[in-house]
Amino acid sequence: MDELWDLYDENRLPLGITWTRGNDLPKGTYHLVIGVWVINTDGRILLTLRDAKKELWPLKWENTGGSALCGETSAEAAIRELFEETGLVVSSKDLLHLCSFTYPGRAHVDNYAVILNISLDKLQLQQGETIDARLVTFDELLTLRDEGKLAEPLNDRIPVLSDKLLGIIRSLEKR
Repeated sequence: MDELWDLYDENRLPLGITWTRGNDLPKGTYHLVIGVWVINTDGRILLTLRDAKKELWPLKWENTGGSALCGETSAEAAIRELFEETGLVVSSKDLLHLCSFTYPGRAHVDNYAVILNISLDKLQLQQGETIDARLVTFDELLTLRDEGKLAEPLNDRIPVLSDKLLGIIRSLEKR
């Protein structure tokens, strides 16, 4: 079944257009993308390894993310993607909005954090999407980036999100 998206203008106003994933976006349109940063209660960040069969960035580490489906809000997409990719169940009240930005001519991106006490052996990785998971410190995240082991979009997102992620991590360390 094809994945359908709602399209938006540059100001994030809905255009009333449904689009099929995989087709080039019409000029001047955007779709909605989310990223979820799961931060364990010990301050480590959950990363998942993309399946080797993924067209883009196979065998690269990433945070949970994906596109909002037709009719979904970004929070609903974040909750769904997190469950699909990891089996973790959260509600909208668990999501901490970190920031939003726009990739010109492509997507409006909303980034969330969620603080959970997780155990890697309890995760349910999505077949065809994710094949492994690990918890890393923020410094280890930066090392993975520097070694080219992260999915490419994270290279743009980490500098924008670093202060907010570190703020959450430091608050957890004080507990």
